[in-house]
Amino acid sequence: MKKLFLLALLIPLALFCFAQKAVNFTQLSKKGDPIIFLPHIGCSSEMWKEIAAHYQQDHAVYLADFAGFNGVVPLKAPYT
Repeated sequence: MKKLFLLALLIPLALFCFAQKAVNFTQLSKKGDPIIFLPHIGCSSEMWKEIAAHYQQDHAVYLADFAGFNGVVPLKAPYT
């Protein structure tokens, strides 16, 4: 029973140790309420640069890039 309990604890831990980063965030500013710009599938955060520049004066602005786009390394394992 102890072995089964220990195994149940170690398997999720091992999965988290090898987790891959699916989204890369770029922070443009830190002041004010946050705004996160998400690109369309197949696009990069570059599509939001001009609009984000307008909002970064009053808001904390973050641009997101998904794995496999805009230079972010694709995920090696299946991901849903």
